[in-house]
Amino acid sequence: MKTVEEEFGSQGSVACESPGVAMRRCQILDAAREAFRTYGFHAASMAIIAQSAHMSVGQIYRYFENKEAIVSAIIEEHVAEAKRDLTMLAKADGELAERIADNFCQSVARYTASGFGSMVFEVRAEASRQPHLRAQMSQADGEIYDRFIMLMKTTELKALSDAELLMRAERICLIFEGALMRLCRGGELTQVHLRSLITPMIRGVLTP
Repeated sequence: MKTVEEEFGSQGSVACESPGVAMRRCQILDAAREAFRTYGFHAASMAIIAQSAHMSVGQIYRYFENKEAIVSAIIEEHVAEAKRDLTMLAKADGELAERIADNFCQSVARYTASGFGSMVFEVRAEASRQPHLRAQMSQADGEIYDRFIMLMKTTELKALSDAELLMRAERICLIFEGALMRLCRGGELTQVHLRSLITPMIRGVLTP
C-alpha cells in the first residue's frame, strides 16, 4: 500500500503533447467553458465554441471528435484540479477540518469569480443524460473520495473501516456541492458566512 506522501505526491501520468497542440486544446476548452456557462450545454453549438476560440469548426474537430469529447476533457481538468487541492491539504499544517474549510473557500472564490461553478453543474447535468460521461463522472468522484479517505487516515479516524470512511467522504462532498450550488444561485450567502456554516459540519464528519 502507498504511503500518504506517495499517494498525494502522485499526480498520474500526463499525455505528451507538443506545445502547439496543448495551447490549441486549452484555447478550445476555455471557449467551451465560456459557451456552456453562457448558453447551456445544448444551446452552445460547435459553431459558437469555434467563434469564441477564434477558430473554424473544422479546426476544432482536429482536436476533439465532438462536443461530448470536449466535456470529457473538462471533467478530466476538474478532477486534476481537485486532486491538486487535496495534495495541498495533505501537506498543510493545522486541524484537518480547518484546512478543508480554508481550501474549500479558496476554491469557491476561484469558481465564482470565473463562473466555473455554474459550468460544473452544466457538465454534471449533461453527464446525467450521457452514459459514458456519467461513468466518467462516477470514476472522477471515486478518485476524489479516495483522496479524502487518505486524508482522514492521517487522523484518529484511521481506525474506521474503509466503508465508514467512504460514507464520511460522501458527506464532505455533499456539503461542498450543496454550498457551491447555493453560492452559484447568488443571494446573500457570503464566503465568510459560508465558512462559519461549513466548518462545524466538516468537523462533525471528521469526529470519530
